[in-house]
Order: sequence, then structure tokens, then C-alpha cells
Amino acid sequence: MELRVLLGNFLFFQIGWFACLLITTPWLYPIIVALLCAHFYWIVPRHRSNKSQYQREVHTRKKELLILLKVLCIGVLIEIFYLQLGVLVRLDGSFFPPVWLLLLWGMFATTLSFSLSWLRKKLWIAAVCAAISAPLSYLAGTRLHNLMTLNVSVFFSLLVIAITWAILFPALLYWLVEDDCHCIARS
Repeated sequence: MELRVLLGNFLFFQIGWFACLLITTPWLYPIIVALLCAHFYWIVPRHRSNKSQYQREVHTRKKELLILLKVLCIGVLIEIFYLQLGVLVRLDGSFFPPVWLLLLWGMFATTLSFSLSWLRKKLWIAAVCAAISAPLSYLAGTRLHNLMTLNVSVFFSLLVIAITWAILFPALLYWLVEDDCHCIARS
């Protein structure tokens, strides 16, 4: 995979992550939609030279969209689990994840076939990286965004998040992306 694609995907995700955490106005939604459109336009491979390659492009884009939707559904369930268990606490008392957090899941999904795809062959490294980076990301996210916080027992929250992500991230790479990624990466 080209370095341009990997760096572009990583950059889009980072911009999306900061946008979700720092922008609390309705401007967030068009920014994330624009980033997702940019992902599908510049990152997901394009082939326009003949009809069969065009059909392959459409198939590739559908697979990437399916990965995004599957990860988003899993993300909704994980975040509801965190809220119900008390790992995360919404300050407004709601038990449904905020939209900005779900948008983060969509942005994260775009990295699985691209900038994080190298971890598919090293699932144990994926588990360790996730167990470290996910709790740090949630910690930073709750510090930057004033609508959510971690449980009073921060250690409990971070431990649950670390365990969840140590299992979830390699599973996503293996289960969701393994077959789909071969199609996307080779395109």
C-alpha cells in the first residue's frame, strides 16, 4: 500500500478525532462527513480504466462501507455497555452514547483496512497496542470533552477499557477486515 494512502488515512483519522472532541457545535457533523467522503474519494482505491475495474472499485467501496457500518454497530453496543456498567458516565444522565463518540467509531473504522492494517499479521501486538492506547484515548477524550467522564474509580474504568480493547481490536482486524481487506488492499 502506498505511503500516501497510509499517511492520508492516519491524518484524516487524527483530524476527525480532534474534531469530535474539540468541536461541540453542529459544525462537527459536516466536518466528519467531509472527512469520510475524503476517505472514500482519496484513500479507498479507484480504478477507472475499464468496466471490470470500475465494478471492482464499486465492490471495494461497498466492502469498506460495510466495515464502517459493522464497526459503528459494534461501537454503539460497546459504548452502551460502558455506560450501563458505569465505566463512562454522561453528565446529562443519558444512557445512550453521544453522537460525537459514535462518529469517532466511524472514523476509527476507516483505519482498519489502511493505516492499521499492518497489525493484522501481528494480532498480539494489536492487543497490546489497544490495551495501552484505548484507555489513554478515553482518558484524553473525557478530559477534553465536558459531557462525559470516567467512573469515580478511574482505575476500574481504564482497566475495563483496556481489557475490552485488547480483545476487541484484534477481533475486528481478524473477523471483520481479514477477508474484506484483501480486496481493498489489492485494489
